[in-house]
Amino acid sequence: MVPEPAAYPWASDRWQTWGDPDAVVPDHARSLALGRTPEERPQAYQALCPGELPAGLLQEIRTTLQQGRV
Repeated sequence: MVPEPAAYPWASDRWQTWGDPDAVVPDHARSLALGRTPEERPQAYQALCPGELPAGLLQEIRTTLQQGRV
């Protein structure tokens, strides 16, 4: 796992969360529905995912992935 979603080079996080242009990630109706302007959409997206996961949940996810239980 990486420290933050934007660290994945193939993730859409930089576009969704911060509004950085991405030639690979097309606009999607659900993303466009988050706001009327390109400035509003990342703010609305950030509100969907407030803060970090609790440590116990993060450990449970890591353990599940390491044990191949997905």
